[in-house]
Amino acid sequence: MDKAPGGDRLEVADYGLSRNRNAVRDAKLVEALNEKFGATTGRKLFFNQIDAYNSLFSIEPSSFSPMHFAGTLQQIRTGTLPLNTNVSTADFDMDTANAWKSFLARPENVAKIDIPGKLHRLLNLPSGHVPAKQTGWEATFANAADKDEALAQFVLKNLPKSAKDISPDEFKDLCSRVKRFAELSALPEGEDKKRQLEEFFKRQNWLGTAEDGKLDELRADESYKDCTEEEIQGLFESYTPTDRCQRYITFSNIFTNAMFRQTSKMGLEFFKEQGIPVLFQYADNTGKSMEGRFRAEVKGEAAKRSLDDIRRSGGSPITCSEMRRAAKISKAASLLPDDRLATTPIVFTPGAKT
Repeated sequence: MDKAPGGDRLEVADYGLSRNRNAVRDAKLVEALNEKFGATTGRKLFFNQIDAYNSLFSIEPSSFSPMHFAGTLQQIRTGTLPLNTNVSTADFDMDTANAWKSFLARPENVAKIDIPGKLHRLLNLPSGHVPAKQTGWEATFANAADKDEALAQFVLKNLPKSAKDISPDEFKDLCSRVKRFAELSALPEGEDKKRQLEEFFKRQNWLGTAEDGKLDELRADESYKDCTEEEIQGLFESYTPTDRCQRYITFSNIFTNAMFRQTSKMGLEFFKEQGIPVLFQYADNTGKSMEGRFRAEVKGEAAKRSLDDIRRSGGSPITCSEMRRAAKISKAASLLPDDRLATTPIVFTPGAKT
């Protein structure tokens, strides 16, 4: 690891469930590590997460919500993502950071991030289509008797924890909205597409029971007792624009979760390409090693799921997708077999034996 590129600094990509990877970046721990590491190598350790690279270039949930998605995707495609002025560049090697921006702009990677475009293509696969491999979403949609069922699986995988108690009727409505947005996103650019998207995102199309409760709160609030019903309705509209309606928030999270699932997996490929070592903690939220449980709990997590599964587990962590991708990279590089992947922590520098 001391031979990794970076001049007087050594960057380590930090992967794992949030609780575990954030612990690695504890200031006192990093300081202690650097006292020892710096004394022997003359270099300084930096632990960076792919989220930080995204944030540096303003790739955040708000910029990738469906209402703003097209503009952000175009910035990625053209390499014009702006630096986030609220993020310090001190912890980044800017050559590496700009390489991430260029990596995202590759056509094959833009296609992975373009979730509406990807869904539209999958929903319209021709009958008899033979997928390139028998795993992944292309195989799921190609082999499905009903592509709407495959879409439901996609939505379930990316359903936010906040929506784990969604009713079957609301879930069906959510899937319909996801499908409709994929259709609209595929329309040719022009006034007709703009008009249809504006109609789709109209506030009244997203109001639900959650917003009804807010209206009742305003009516009962003593602060507004002298307000007319018209004034109350005006306040209600100002408090509940489309992007604050619960239905829209859940809908938006399907796309942002799917997109960040892709960038996290792509990050592993990027770090491999850059020769940056990856610290991947195969541990659960209690910090307990996944050793002996990797195949059942991580590989098995990718199996077909239901609403009841989501209610019990609260959704599919992006980290599980990262673990499966890391396993594939490690296996391809002949680093570790599956039954040895789940050590805590594991450091692998792709391309080298461990």
